[in-house]
Amino acid sequence: MQHELLNNLNKPFLRWEYDKENNWLYLNWISFVTKDNLIKGADLVLEIIQKNHYAYILNDNRELCGPWDSSNDYLECNWISQMKEAGLQYFAHVLAPNVAGALSAQDLHRRANGIFNMQLFGDVEKAKQWLKSMQAQSYAI
Repeated sequence: MQHELLNNLNKPFLRWEYDKENNWLYLNWISFVTKDNLIKGADLVLEIIQKNHYAYILNDNRELCGPWDSSNDYLECNWISQMKEAGLQYFAHVLAPNVAGALSAQDLHRRANGIFNMQLFGDVEKAKQWLKSMQAQSYAI
């Protein structure tokens, strides 16, 4: 079942659902996301991970417009380590088609390095393949 968060114009900026077949949380960020909305969405994702202990996230930015790096200080200081503590192990991030969004993701990737395994992808199918390979490795252990 898909859920969504709305901005102050009553338009969705984040849609999410747990993909039971693939055993990961799917996040779809949409349109332009303000710093406040990104933090609101990130905090909601943290609550979901804390409650359910999901280890895998497919974070899709293909429909995202513009930069969001103004939120990365908050994410680094208040979110990344808490996501790891809640059970997140693998974070597949599908890059936005715009340079500003991709640079924001690269900055977050640098900040998450060593805390949880975050990989950047230009293609959603490659991101899915990577998550599946991480699951296969985890299950083999």
